[in-house]
Amino acid sequence: RQAQLGLQAGDLAARAKSGALVTRVDGLAPSDLRDLAIAIRAKQGIEAVVLGGVSDSGGVALVAAVTPASGIKAGELIKDAARQVGGGGGGKGDIATAGGKNAAALDDALVTATQAVEAARRAK
Repeated sequence: RQAQLGLQAGDLAARAKSGALVTRVDGLAPSDLRDLAIAIRAKQGIEAVVLGGVSDSGGVALVAAVTPASGIKAGELIKDAARQVGGGGGGKGDIATAGGKNAAALDDALVTATQAVEAARRAK
């Protein structure tokens, strides 16, 4: 499982723009989504990662992972997005998780997260 997440992390990291990646990955349990975000963050040149997905049980999960050197607070990246999917969450400075129930709002929530990443990177 870890090897599969590692391969997926490499593929997703290659899609990052200017060191940031916000994308949807469905079908993973929240803990696996978190592990995937951490694996992507570990890739060279990645500064901020936000992943959102709908698990097989229908719940929505959001994860933000940032490098400590980025100066960005992970929770700020998904705070508003979590509200959009009908949930909430939290975490320490470099990783944050959130859950929700409104899967139909996930794509819009990821747009919100993209805007939060852009704003946080401009502000630092």
